[in-house]
Parts: sequence; C-alpha cells; structure tokens
Amino acid sequence: MKPSSYIKYLASLLIFGTNGVVVSFIPLGSAEVVWWRTALGSVFLALVLLCTRQRLHLQAMRAQWARILVSGAVMGLSWVFLFEAYRLSGVGSSALVYYFGPGLGMALSPVKKLINILLNTKNKREERDVRLMERGEDPFFFTIKNEAQPGLKSCGPA
Repeated sequence: MKPSSYIKYLASLLIFGTNGVVVSFIPLGSAEVVWWRTALGSVFLALVLLCTRQRLHLQAMRAQWARILVSGAVMGLSWVFLFEAYRLSGVGSSALVYYFGPGLGMALSPVKKLINILLNTKNKREERDVRLMERGEDPFFFTIKNEAQPGLKSCGPA
C-alpha cells in the first residue's frame, strides 16, 4: 500500500471510528445532527467539485432522480435512527447492531429461497439467472452490464 493510500485509509478510519463518540456529545437532537451533517457534507462536496473542476452529469442524474431521492431519504433516516440509538443505548452496542445488518441479511437469504421452494414460486429474475447459469454466464455481471447507464462502465464482461 502506498504511503498516501495508507494515510487516506487511516483518516477514513479515524473519521468513521469516532463518529459515534462525537455524535453522543453533541447537544442537538438526532434529526438536527443529520441535517447539519448533510448540509456541511454538501458544501464540502461542492467545494471539492469546484476545486477539481469536475462537472456533474445532470443528464444521467435526471434519469435516476427518483432513485437518488429515495436512497438519500433512506440514508438520512438510517442516520437519524443510528444517532438516536447512540444516545439511548451507547455507541458500542448501537454500532454492533447497526453494522450487523448486512450479515443478518446474508444469514436470512437462504430462508427466502426456502420459502420460494416450499411455495413453488419463482420470479422472472430467478428464471433468467437459471438460464444464464445454464449457458455458463454469471447473472451478477449480466445484471450490472444491462442496468448500467449509457456512458458508464460496467464491471462485468462486455
């Protein structure tokens, strides 16, 4: 790892690792903390874009505006609940529960497949994935390649 990459990695660990401790000492409600955090982050991001002279691709964003708004709202609500959990039950237990979510989703995914098998239901995506696997193609890369926006690189084989 390059020294500059190592410094960036350590800085990100420091920022995200102290997140709960810092938030627990701020005398504002969780929604206010999220609002100020989002506002300051937006200003910082705008300054970075101005300094690096990068442009926003508004045409690509216009096609996805509903997804962008919904994902932003869900992320904001997630932060509100996380910061409130920091206040109510402490940083350690809240962080453990919050970051266990993806693991819980992976652990419960076989249960969904078992229910589908027991109910003998398949959705169109599962049927497509089976056909792709029979042809020796990877359904994950197929999905990314075909759902990518025009002009964006896909991470799967072309």
